[in-house]
Order: sequence, then structure tokens, then C-alpha cells
Amino acid sequence: MPIALLTELLELPQVVVTDYELPDAKRLIVQLAVELPAALCPTCGQLSTAVHSYGSPRTVRDLALWGRQCYLRWTPRQFECATCQDTFVERLAWLAPRHHHTRRFEAAVYDLARRTNGVEAAAHYGLSDESVEGIFQQSATQQVTRRGYPTVRELHVDEIASQKGHGHYRLVLSSPEVGVLDVLEDRQQTTLEAWLTARGPAWCAAVQEFHADMWRPYHTAARAYLPNVVMTTADHFHVIENLHKALNTVRRTLQRHADEATRQHLKGSRWLLLKSPAKLTEAEQLRLTALLAAVPELRQAYDLKETFRAIYTLRMPQEAAQRLTAWLEQAQKEGHDAWQAFVTTVQNWREEILRFFVERGSNGFAEGVNNKIKLILRRAFGCASFAHLRLRIIVAFGA
Repeated sequence: MPIALLTELLELPQVVVTDYELPDAKRLIVQLAVELPAALCPTCGQLSTAVHSYGSPRTVRDLALWGRQCYLRWTPRQFECATCQDTFVERLAWLAPRHHHTRRFEAAVYDLARRTNGVEAAAHYGLSDESVEGIFQQSATQQVTRRGYPTVRELHVDEIASQKGHGHYRLVLSSPEVGVLDVLEDRQQTTLEAWLTARGPAWCAAVQEFHADMWRPYHTAARAYLPNVVMTTADHFHVIENLHKALNTVRRTLQRHADEATRQHLKGSRWLLLKSPAKLTEAEQLRLTALLAAVPELRQAYDLKETFRAIYTLRMPQEAAQRLTAWLEQAQKEGHDAWQAFVTTVQNWREEILRFFVERGSNGFAEGVNNKIKLILRRAFGCASFAHLRLRIIVAFGA
């Protein structure tokens, strides 16, 4: 192949190909010469044309060519600056200082590691896991730094378990406007407050809505640091989740103390009771009717569940407040003992629950983010360090 054509195929600025060799079936080594007659002094920023000396030949990895691993080899020049008398090695636009791979090769490795995981990227490019990790960390850090923290109108907060069952939670801050803003190492109130403090008053003042589950430290921090959030909202999906847990507690309590005939009615009825009546099949509706007729106490709890769910269909905040007050009175009077924990939760979070009927917002976006994060962690076979976990999550959402 003509050398000039190989220069065109490489599409690298500042250099020309002078020779090439094929040492084995997998590799291609391309010999380069730098065309530029001058280099920019990194100390004073002046151009220098005085070559002081030549260094030892360097070889770096580039993108594959002709189906082979491509390596670029050249002899770096050291210049002497006439302005500041400093000596320096010329820098090339396509190679970061002291790196062993070209910028475009590192970009390709980073893109594959981001979409899959470090193990697959290392196997695909024939690199060590450590090399891929280093490329990913540096590229992701640069990308996250460039993006910074854009202002948002909505701020969503939710936690993820870095290891299921170990009780160690990370805090994910996100917004539909930008994706994931950041990942914090724990869910402590002081950690969230420190993050909000670092964003500054102007950033905090831009936030108009705050959505989180029913974990009081989140709401306390939001009210203290987000001046334009009139009232935080308790995510209604988490409220309904707690409602379902209460009903299931009633079912299990009844089943534990019931006679054999009642126990048979209750067996395997969990999802039947939790499922929306509108989504029940005809056979499921018949079974539910028989179950509730056989266990009156369960009928009472089930009716309370459906009455509460119906509140969320209302459009007017005042009507919702009245219905919630009536529901609390009925639940306290008629509810099973196992139901009272949920009643207490509703009483404690009444204002935040009713805020939903003003903003009609939810933390559904954060729940979607969490589902994607679970896929990321499974695909990456977990993350050994928090720093890597944080970067991998943020860049996965387009940082």
C-alpha cells in the first residue's frame, strides 16, 4: 500500500506516515514523522522552532486498521524556548500527555465500557482490566466535570442499595430535565445538606418542586435549603406501597390465628387483594368476593384500602383533605390493630400527602432511574468503589 494512502487512512493531524510493518498476524506498527516545524511552549505560550534534542522512540495504541491492532511509533522532539529558555517535549493534538493510547482509542474504549462493562471492553480491545478502569475513570470524570450541575425546576431524591440486603444505601439526586445530577455516598441528612450547600443559593432557589419518599431527613433538608419549595411532596407510589403492606399485615395476622377452613381461603390471596379491582379477571373477581364474604375482618381492611386509593383519583385539594380526614377517623375506629402503623404514618405525613393534590407530581421519575441503575449494576457485575459507581450512574444518564 502506498505510504501516502496510509497517511490519509489514519486521518491524524500534524503527522505523516514514513513506513509500516506487520510483526505478526494481529498487529500493525506505523512509523510516523511530525510535520510541524514549531511547537508551543507550555510555560510561556510562545512558539519555538529550535529543536533541542530527540527523545527515545514512543509507541502508542490507536484504533484498529485492516482488522489489526494498530500502533503508532515516532521519535518525540524536545524544543528550547527562546523566550523563557525552558525546554519541553512537543505535544500532539491526538495524544494526551503521558498517555499510552490515542485520544480516539480511549474514547472508543470508554464508550464500550460505559455501554457494557470493563470486563467486556478489556476483552474486546485486548487490554488489562486496570487499563480500562483508568480510561473509564478519567474520561467519565472529565465528562461529569464539563457538565457540572445545571439548574433544575424539579429535584427528585431516592436511595438505592449498593448491595441488596446489606442495608447500605446511596442517595440518587435526579431531575427529568437533566437525568441524574449526582450520587451521594449515604442518605444522611447532613450529607444531603452539604451537597445543597455546595450548589449555592442561586442553584437552590431555582428548584420549585421537591419529590421524595417518606424519609423525614430528605424533607427537612429540602425545606431548609430550597427557599422556593413551598411544601415537599410525599410520593404517592410510596404511600400506596405502605398501604399495601398494611393490608398484607392484616391478611397475615388473620391467617396466623384463623381456623383451617379460613386459612385455606386466605392461602395465596396476597396479589388478589392488592391488585386493582379494575384489573381483576372474572375468575379473580369471583374468588375475591368469596374470600371477603368468608373473612369479614379482611373485608373491612380491604374496603379501607380501596377507599384510600380512591382519594388519589380526586382533583380538588380541599375535597381530598376532607376525604382523608374521614378516612382516618374510619380507620382508627374500624381498622384492625395491625392497620394502625399505617394510620400513624398518614397522620405524620398528612401535609406532604395532600401536597400531591396541588402539584400532581410524583417521584416516578426517580423510580425509573432506580430501575435503570439496577440494570447498570447487573451489567457491570457490581462496582468495587463508590467513586466508580457514582461516575457509571451519572454518565449512563447522558452527563
